[in-house]
Amino acid sequence: MTNMRTDVAGAGPAAADGDVGSGPERLGRTGRENLPERVAERPDPSQWDPDELMTLVEAAALFWPRGPIREASLRTARRDGQLAVGRIAGKLVTTRNAVLAMIAAAMRTSAEVRGTAATDARAALRTRIEALVKSPEQR
Repeated sequence: MTNMRTDVAGAGPAAADGDVGSGPERLGRTGRENLPERVAERPDPSQWDPDELMTLVEAAALFWPRGPIREASLRTARRDGQLAVGRIAGKLVTTRNAVLAMIAAAMRTSAEVRGTAATDARAALRTRIEALVKSPEQR
């Protein structure tokens, strides 16, 4: 039997000398595995060219290293037409610009929904106030 220990999160074996090697290593208590190699080398999205191709795993790790968005979420965004994605050699790839455009569109949509709800509430309140303020002969 080899001399092995489990890593801090208890999710798998690690080398006895503390070197994790190529096995999974955990980031804090989030349960996320190591960042993809290219993301670990350049963890800031601004370090990537706007149209440089990245896999969906890399995109999720680059923009949301500790969640809440993961590869599956980006696949869903692709399916729903929210994220521009291409398929090269069987891999789904996107770009920094495409991810940023998806985020911007989602934020605009959220702001529009909030603005519509606020406008509707104001209009309803205004109508009610006007009805209360009308003189008795106008009622």
